[in-house]
Amino acid sequence: MLNRLSSLKNRAYFVFSRWKTNSVEYAGYLANRELVSRNRKLRTLAGKNGVPLPPPRLIYLVSGRFDLANFIDGGAESFGFMTQALQQSGYAVESFESILDFGCGCGRMTRHWLDRCDPKRFSLCGTDINYQLVNWCKRNIPFGRFDLNQLIPKLQYSGEQFDFIYAFSVFTHLPEDMQIPWLLELRRVLKPGGILYLTLHDRYDWLTTEQEKRFKTGFLVIQSAVHAGSNACNAYHPPEYVRREFSKHLEILFYSPGGTQKATKQSAWVFKKR
Repeated sequence: MLNRLSSLKNRAYFVFSRWKTNSVEYAGYLANRELVSRNRKLRTLAGKNGVPLPPPRLIYLVSGRFDLANFIDGGAESFGFMTQALQQSGYAVESFESILDFGCGCGRMTRHWLDRCDPKRFSLCGTDINYQLVNWCKRNIPFGRFDLNQLIPKLQYSGEQFDFIYAFSVFTHLPEDMQIPWLLELRRVLKPGGILYLTLHDRYDWLTTEQEKRFKTGFLVIQSAVHAGSNACNAYHPPEYVRREFSKHLEILFYSPGGTQKATKQSAWVFKKR
């Protein structure tokens, strides 16, 4: 029953989000003829790895922007930075055989696996809370299996199924009471010795004075928890919080402070299941 209510809530929220996008922000996008023209030209070309490019309205749902070039370049940079973080942790991205893209969106990072790896040598699953994004991935990314997850921390995968899981800007949109439960759920489906890669907000540029004080004392800061799982909810993770709370369940192998990448100001963390 709880799963059913969560599913209905998720669907209602994203239907409303899509209506808002089409009626307000999307109208503004259509008025930008230069951007519309540039996006149209890019979409007429298949991605260099053969994966189609998603429509701007879906890109907006994951990035808050309609710029297709930004979507492509940002995804490539983020995948490249993840590759570097893994290398510094002692792992090659090509070495993983079973992969989970948690919060896959419309394939911003998923598509770039084909640039580095032979799809015959790995299996990839992607999951997201937004059914529109999941449906697009199912129709357009043939080398992966894509599923819908709910807001509550429960995935449909078997225990110890994946040797690598990554979540790009997912925990940045979860309220405090879902942080550790979701971390434990990812740990459940991760193989012993498996690797988890997360990006988190470890900067306080956008916080109020009171929120900044809380952040600087090592406590998680949440904005708009009522919109859990959407871009309207934002979580800010002090490094002290991650080391104190996340390390209870996973070993920390690597940390890079936010601001290192052009595409995102988020920090990068690599964890290992003990």
